[in-house]
Amino acid sequence: SQNKLSQNKLSQNKLSQNNLSQNKTIERDTLLHLLSSPFYNLSGDDEAPLNHLMQAIIASRQLTINGHYLRRLAKTAARHATVQPWPFAEALTALAQQHRQAQYHRPHPPSQWCVFFQQSLTLLGWPGQRPLNAEEALQWQQWQQVLHTFSTLDFMLGRLSLSSAFGVLQDLVARHYYPQDTSNDARLQILSVLEASGLPCSHLWLSSMTAQQWPAAARPNSLLPLHLQRQHAMPHAGAERELTFARYLSTCFRHHATHSVVSYCQQLDDNPALPSALFTDCQQTTLTTLLGDTVAHCLALAQWRARHQHSAQCEWVATEQAPSLHADENIRGGSTLLADQAACPFRAFAKHRLDVQPLPQATWGLNAAERGALLHRALEIIWGELNDQTTLLALDQQAEQALCAKAAQQALDDDQRRRPQSLGARYQQLEQQRMVRLLMAWLAVERERADFSVQHREMRATWTWASLKLNVRIDRIDRLANGQTLIIDYKTSQHCRINHWWGERPEEPQLPLYHHWFDQPQNTGIAFAQLHHANCQLLGVASEQCSESGLRLSDQQKQAACVDDWQHLTQQWQQTLTQLAQDFIDGKVPVDPKTAPQTCRYCGLEAACRIAAL
Repeated sequence: SQNKLSQNKLSQNKLSQNNLSQNKTIERDTLLHLLSSPFYNLSGDDEAPLNHLMQAIIASRQLTINGHYLRRLAKTAARHATVQPWPFAEALTALAQQHRQAQYHRPHPPSQWCVFFQQSLTLLGWPGQRPLNAEEALQWQQWQQVLHTFSTLDFMLGRLSLSSAFGVLQDLVARHYYPQDTSNDARLQILSVLEASGLPCSHLWLSSMTAQQWPAAARPNSLLPLHLQRQHAMPHAGAERELTFARYLSTCFRHHATHSVVSYCQQLDDNPALPSALFTDCQQTTLTTLLGDTVAHCLALAQWRARHQHSAQCEWVATEQAPSLHADENIRGGSTLLADQAACPFRAFAKHRLDVQPLPQATWGLNAAERGALLHRALEIIWGELNDQTTLLALDQQAEQALCAKAAQQALDDDQRRRPQSLGARYQQLEQQRMVRLLMAWLAVERERADFSVQHREMRATWTWASLKLNVRIDRIDRLANGQTLIIDYKTSQHCRINHWWGERPEEPQLPLYHHWFDQPQNTGIAFAQLHHANCQLLGVASEQCSESGLRLSDQQKQAACVDDWQHLTQQWQQTLTQLAQDFIDGKVPVDPKTAPQTCRYCGLEAACRIAAL
């Protein structure tokens, strides 16, 4: 069936049939397609909660969604609605109640199912608030005819189950004839040569009639003998046949139209072009003479634009400057805000003030961020039991492996309680094995370090600058043997670079921000704890007096960062961070990626910033 409105109606009936029952599910991709339909009773105010609902569905990692889970996600997304309670969430609840009251699990005659389907659509607000165009209005009328036909089948079909009734309705929609509305046929039609042949008309315009294009070049069929095609004058068999056919059509065109115009382009593929020899007897003229004016002045759109530009009072808005940040604004994001501000000011403004987020990509299993979160949790459990390096060194290999297995399993169990049915049993087993190998490899690095103890794990803090408050969580703070401290951030990526901390727009300002917040005399270094199956290592920089000799600020690093010593580097970080924070507070939002196109590759905001048009 080509009836998009009726098909969308059936899809929404599918939503009411399959999705709002505790025991029925609907495929995630089908549900996302239904939620993006324009035929619900939704308005512009529903855009924010609807986007959050779709994001939550994708983030759930479930391939099928049942009715109870959908309603729960809708209630959560309703917090972002301007109208409380959110009408769409209320409609889902009312639809579920209607299903329970109608006892849809029992068989009913088609006429009763017809009422049930219409009530379901009414609760969902079908066909929406926007006015229907002429084609959709005609389809709506045809849908009423389908429903009427369906309601008259009681004697033939008897009592049907819901699935059977829905199947019959789908079959009726597929078999129904949908006549097109021809009452408003356009007076102007654009047709191909074959479509226009034999049609009478008052005015005819033949375009692209160059010698290279008319008659058309011969294109014989490569699967048939050439002599056989020419013998029977098959289409496109030879130049003589094409000439005869083109001469016949040209004569028909000129006789079937009261007024006819033949045009050709004077240049084709940068080469001069001549008119077809079949129209050499026509009187030649220019396009300006024929139209009575230039093409630009004859186009209605060009005239409308000219009148609009002369009459409208245009308001110019500087897109590089946004309103300053107010103290009562709810800003989301921790150190990523400064990272986004450094990467592109517009990205920071769109994500953290406008809350513009691209829809997440649906992936199988765990993504990189979720695997990193599991490792963070496992390491928190491990060092909660070990506390210091001395206890680690006292463990033999068997005890260390048992500790890693226990921490990995507990991290997976915590994730399962938070997101039930996200991972199967076999997947969890494989993930635990992978985590144990990685944790063992990292603890081997910890054994080679200088003596230390873990002072803080997953420490939450707030960094404040003027009206900006950023909530951060420090993975770990170690106390070294000489009383100094080292701030550590776990990274599961293989692309950890110390040079991402240098310059006025650092790519990774997270650890410098932690150092700035934990600015104490004994704080002498920051480091990445790189946990990757290809290589586990501790990467960072620290003062010249740090007991971790491998982290001491080297001459090469001083030259790259353009500093003289550790104190100078920390002062530079403080100035850089406060300047980025102040630019965000002041509303400086130019579209200025640090290194295009690399910065824009995974941004996801191209439609908002329109960088391709700059």
